[in-house]
Amino acid sequence: MAARPPAPQTVSRDTLDAAHAGDPQAAWDVYEHFHAYERAFSLPANEQHALLLQAARAGHADAQFETAKLLRGGWLSLDGDTLRETDEHPTQANLNAARLLLDQAAAQGHDRALAMLTNLPPSEWHTQSVHRSPYGTHQPLRRDEHTERQDDEQYRRRNPLLPVLVAAAVIALAFMAWLLFTMKVHDRLG
Repeated sequence: MAARPPAPQTVSRDTLDAAHAGDPQAAWDVYEHFHAYERAFSLPANEQHALLLQAARAGHADAQFETAKLLRGGWLSLDGDTLRETDEHPTQANLNAARLLLDQAAAQGHDRALAMLTNLPPSEWHTQSVHRSPYGTHQPLRRDEHTERQDDEQYRRRNPLLPVLVAAAVIALAFMAWLLFTMKVHDRLG
């Protein structure tokens, strides 16, 4: 499971202004927590992908990786200077742009970009043979504390027996260890 970014402590006008001024880290921060910024500052929905592209083009490795995986998956399309949402097979131009962004992120030491480049065969970079991943594997890492809490609660509701199964496994292992111990003691004494 991918690590979730921490929820912002406060939504900052300074961070938003820095993003609008071209700061790649600020653009990434606003992108990552876009829904909180969108609510706080009434941002237009298309600004989310504009900030992602801005950060990626400015050399922010996480933004480059995020953009690349969404382009490669066919969940975003690059049309000139605009990223737009889509749900289509990726074009060769989008695959080429994704490959370039991954190369740039990997050159900065981004582990996930390097892993993607290493693990995908050359055929996965051609529109005729690329295999799209399910959207969930390419969802942007935008999380807030409320959403994270809801996900945890839903997981516990869907898996009510999990704590019972874990406890049963621990008890079974302890019992087996006790049996082995008593058998060894019996063998030494007997």
